[in-house]
Amino acid sequence: MRFAICNELFENWPWEKVCDFVRGLGYEGLEVAPFTLADSAEQVSPQRRAELRRAAEARGVEVLGLHWLLVKPPGLYITHPDAAVRRRTADYFRQLVDLCADLGG
Repeated sequence: MRFAICNELFENWPWEKVCDFVRGLGYEGLEVAPFTLADSAEQVSPQRRAELRRAAEARGVEVLGLHWLLVKPPGLYITHPDAAVRRRTADYFRQLVDLCADLGG
């Protein structure tokens, strides 16, 4: 069994410090709250995604998934009565899938 913790507990900590700290506590994985990385998943560049993944892997921490998905950007709802809002939310979920994959999740 592997144990994971969400990085939101360490918001505003440098990524490397989070990885070192949680590994030191015995966790092997991180759930990533996307809003801790940027206001929107698309704002996390491919280069930054690769850096985050390499830093976690170098410390023996695996990104296991994402957590707390719709904190940012504002205005996204999966059950909104407006179809355009639901469509934007669905599009954003696709961006989150790509972010998670790029981080190793």
